Amino acid sequence: MSSVRRNTKGETHVLPRGKKEVYRLWFEFLKVVKSDSAQTVDAKKYKRWGEVEYRKFDPWWEKNWRRLFGVRKEKYESFMASANQPPKKGKGKRELDKPAGIYSLTDGKEIKKAAMLTYLRMYQCLVKEGKDRKKAIARYRKLREESEVRHKGTKRRVLYSPNLVKEYGSENASDDLHGSTMRRYFRKAEKIAKNVAKGAFPGEY
Repeated sequence: MSSVRRNTKGETHVLPRGKKEVYRLWFEFLKVVKSDSAQTVDAKKYKRWGEVEYRKFDPWWEKNWRRLFGVRKEKYESFMASANQPPKKGKGKRELDKPAGIYSLTDGKEIKKAAMLTYLRMYQCLVKEGKDRKKAIARYRKLREESEVRHKGTKRRVLYSPNLVKEYGSENASDDLHGSTMRRYFRKAEKIAKNVAKGAFPGEY
């Protein structure tokens, strides 16, 4: 994933990887991990983040993104200029290390926002229900239904996977078929949470 934060006039930094909303998911995952008694967050890794559990993302982001995730604009532009230079005669293309902030997303991992948001919602439900998966599924289904009612008649997207609720969240669903799918989602959600606790996002999951 390689996109750059669009700069307003006078901006001093760029965001070399991902977009703001991907970092929002990292932030929200960390908040839930901190509330999970089964997880131990590496405090040293997140010392620069502050007490995120008491913060809202947008004001926290505007205050901290340059310092934590950004790269000086001139440094990034210098890298891009060098990377786009054709190789010298008789030499292969140079491999340059892309500049990164103090914290960066896991290299080589494509982060699909919709899927990652599903993992986050499921992990939130798990933690809220004390890791009782049956209750977590029921909570997830209820949140989905409430979201549909709240957004009915609007253009806003319902941020809960409909397939999980209608196919896998049903009380009448086959335990063998649908239960295994739900377990897979829960496993991935908890693996991502463990990675976040160690200071990585999303990590291998």
